[in-house]
Amino acid sequence: MIFKFFLSILTLLLSFQVYAVTTSIVGKEDWLFYKNEIFDNSAKLDISQNIDLVSKINKLLKMNEIELLVTLVPLKMRIYSEKLEPNRDLLNPFMEDNYENVTLKFSQEGINFANLNEAFLKSSEKNSTTPLYFKYDTHWSPSGGMLAAQTLKSTIENTPALKDAFEKTAITEYILFKGGIINWPKGDLTSAESLPPGYVSNGIERGENYSAVRRDNKKVGLFDGEDIADLIEVGSSYSKPWTLFPEALQFTLQRNPAFYAITADKGSWYAMLSMLQDSPFQKQRPKLVIWEILERELKVLPDYPYREDRYKFNNQEWLYRASALIEKKCRPSNFELSVVNKINGRQSKETDFVEVVFPKGSNKMNYLSFYEKGTSLIKVQLFTSEKNVATMTFELPASKESIVKVPLYSTKGFVSKIRIFPGVTPSFKAENFQICNQPEAIF
Repeated sequence: MIFKFFLSILTLLLSFQVYAVTTSIVGKEDWLFYKNEIFDNSAKLDISQNIDLVSKINKLLKMNEIELLVTLVPLKMRIYSEKLEPNRDLLNPFMEDNYENVTLKFSQEGINFANLNEAFLKSSEKNSTTPLYFKYDTHWSPSGGMLAAQTLKSTIENTPALKDAFEKTAITEYILFKGGIINWPKGDLTSAESLPPGYVSNGIERGENYSAVRRDNKKVGLFDGEDIADLIEVGSSYSKPWTLFPEALQFTLQRNPAFYAITADKGSWYAMLSMLQDSPFQKQRPKLVIWEILERELKVLPDYPYREDRYKFNNQEWLYRASALIEKKCRPSNFELSVVNKINGRQSKETDFVEVVFPKGSNKMNYLSFYEKGTSLIKVQLFTSEKNVATMTFELPASKESIVKVPLYSTKGFVSKIRIFPGVTPSFKAENFQICNQPEAIF
């Protein structure tokens, strides 16, 4: 436990380096808040579009016999609005009402949703010596993570479809060892660059310490050494090990979920695609997926311009990619293909590619499915009959055979051929090419 704690501290300190450029807001009693939590009515359309995307993913998963449970991490500014003084007016009316408005829209769309905002505001731990959010950090504390896990469990138990799926997942018994109240390193809002000039934070960060240990004492990796996961949690940095949330969820659910925790620079849309692309999802579909999204990120669409290109997607392209990955079986298309310039398992250079040609064209409701082995990053160029070129990148599990599904979608016309670049590899293989149809009812 001591080693695990210090490992968590080291991870926490490293995470601060990523957020060194954040802008902090100083509140009452030395509480710090994150400027990027602030948004207003101008975000309404983007939030609506995001809910529509989540709704479509929910329907696609249900069509493939997978249940989805969505939750939003509520704004720290709202949960601790009394600590915002003298900046209380930064929490505008739109932010005040946003969580409940979104909750209603999720309900109208038939999306299973865990309301953390209500749970956090009503919690007796909210103003305890171990608050639900770190005082000097954007993230929830171990106390907040435990409450989130308990709320997710309660939602599962009280939602018949979720309960039925959950009861089909494998039980793994965990014991919770509590390590008392400890001093945590100050968080990602305390860097000199983010604080107002001359401001120095002198307080101490306090938080719980606990550890979930398997009752059988079995030492396991993320997937028990196998590409199998019947319960998956997709989340943000709030789901990273250093927050202790994964251990809270393991203990509360008495399960061993696979965790996909992606930092804010990549975003929740990339997190979902990463999970869908990975072997545990593609080889053995889960019964239940939990998707943790930051409320402040719900105004950020897949095409958010301030991300690296490989983490940024055309909004419709993102949906086509996710849809293809969710499809369990190929719905064969009548379109034909021919594969040329095959690398055939040999060493590849940066300029080498496999070319797939569609003699009679294709349409945006098609995707190309194939197996690959030998690379962890594929670049795909899509050519239209009008000679336009678009590029997609696919990050894949390293050293594993993967299923790659390329949506034949372009904003510039019908795709007539694609080129698949595996990069520099000692050996690359691509085989079992098929053109498949997307489920038209969703689009």
